[in-house]
Amino acid sequence: VTLSQALDWLAPLRRPSAPSRLNVRTDADTQEQGPYRFWWTTWRPAPGPERWTTVALTRTTDTVTGVLSDTVGLTLTLDLDALGWPPAPVNVRLEPPPPAPPTVQTLTPVAQAITVTVPAGRVTFRATLVLAPTPTPTPATGTIEGTVFEDANANGLWDAGESPIAGSVITLLRDGQTLATQVTGPDGRYRFADLTPGTYLVQEDHPPCYRDTTLDAFMTALAAGQTVVHNFGHRRLWCGWLPTLNRQGARP
Repeated sequence: VTLSQALDWLAPLRRPSAPSRLNVRTDADTQEQGPYRFWWTTWRPAPGPERWTTVALTRTTDTVTGVLSDTVGLTLTLDLDALGWPPAPVNVRLEPPPPAPPTVQTLTPVAQAITVTVPAGRVTFRATLVLAPTPTPTPATGTIEGTVFEDANANGLWDAGESPIAGSVITLLRDGQTLATQVTGPDGRYRFADLTPGTYLVQEDHPPCYRDTTLDAFMTALAAGQTVVHNFGHRRLWCGWLPTLNRQGARP
């Protein structure tokens, strides 16, 4: 057999990828104590009489769950590299047979592996990778908003019971250029969203028959992710229309 023929014969015989599920029974006694290695896990039965050890485990992207059974106990090791896990802590929960209570421990990997001492009996096992929370990115834009209201007591503050004012024209400017204009509705609100950081001027032109109780324009330096609230207050004035009478046919 030539080397080329040997390589052709070996080519299709590839080792499969690590399985997601293991269900293995191994013999254990004083002479046969392992360790038994299967892809991403290794176990060694505790010294004791001859018996069977059963390991039935299933892995996912961040957990290993299943059942471990040995009448004396065993030591189980998980290979984090073989699992495809990063070098992060792992929470391990063991539920032994009653009346023994469940135990939970957080293990730090050593040489990219964790080792757990499993008590005797049929034990439910769960190992969960502890991932650091992903930081929430700061929004790249900000918002300027507020309400135009009837300032009944003229204190410049929007107090409970004071009504919003519709029909006010709100203008947003930056560097002297008008960016947007809004007219308040029945709720008196305006809102300019998705604004890039910078300095903005907001101006308000209220309907007739009102007098300002706050400034009718303000300038703000808006930062990323910031929401600036500014309300415009006005006090209602007496306002009415008087008829105009013209004398017809009057002579100078």
